[in-house]
Amino acid sequence: FQDTNPLQLELVRAIAGSRQNVTVVGDDDQSIYTFRGAALGNILGFEASFPGHRRVVLRRNYRSRAPILTASRRLIRHNDPHRLEVLEGLDKTLVAARRVRRPAPVRHLAFRSVSEEADAIAAEIAGRVEAGARPRDFALLVRTNAEADPYLRSLAVRGLPCRFSGSSHLFAAPDVRELLAFLRTVADPDSTVALYALATGEPYGLGGDELTAVL
Repeated sequence: FQDTNPLQLELVRAIAGSRQNVTVVGDDDQSIYTFRGAALGNILGFEASFPGHRRVVLRRNYRSRAPILTASRRLIRHNDPHRLEVLEGLDKTLVAARRVRRPAPVRHLAFRSVSEEADAIAAEIAGRVEAGARPRDFALLVRTNAEADPYLRSLAVRGLPCRFSGSSHLFAAPDVRELLAFLRTVADPDSTVALYALATGEPYGLGGDELTAVL
C-alpha cells in the first residue's frame, strides 16, 4: 500500500463502501513510487479512513539471513525521523527465519565506475566457480533491467553461464536487442555501451583483436 497515491486511496474507500472489509499490506521503507504521488501520508490516510482497523506488524523475514537484515536496518534508519516506525512508535526490527551457524557477513565495496564493479563481481564469481562452486549458486540484483548489461557482458567475457530474468518477451529477443543497440548508437554515438553491443553483435561480430585495434 506504500506505493498507492491519494486517488487510489479514494478508490479503496469507494470499493469498501459501508462494509469496511479491507486488508492492505504496506511498508513505508519500500516506497519508491513517489514520482507518481505515493507517500507515507497515504498509509496514515488509510488508518484515518478506517478507524476500526487492526494493525499487525509483520517482523518475521523468510528471505534473508540476520547479517543482511542488520545491515539493511542500519542503512534505512538514515531516513529517521520521517519513517513510520518513528512517527507511530512501532518496532519493525526484522527477525530472520533462516538461520545458519556461521552466516556470511555483509561486505560493502566501492568502485570508480560501473564497468569496474561489473568486472570485479565477475572475477569474484569466476574464482569461486574455479574453487568448486556452481554458477547457479550466485545471483546478482540490479535496480533496473537497463543496468544489467555491464554485468552480463563481464560474465560473458569470463565464460560464465548466466540467465537474465529481468527481460522478457519481445525485448529479450536477440534481433530486437541488436536493433535497439543500433538505434541507440545512431541517436547517441558517444554511448559506448550501445556501440560495444552493436560492434560485437550481428552483422559485424567483431572479436577481441578487432575491438582492441578499433579502441
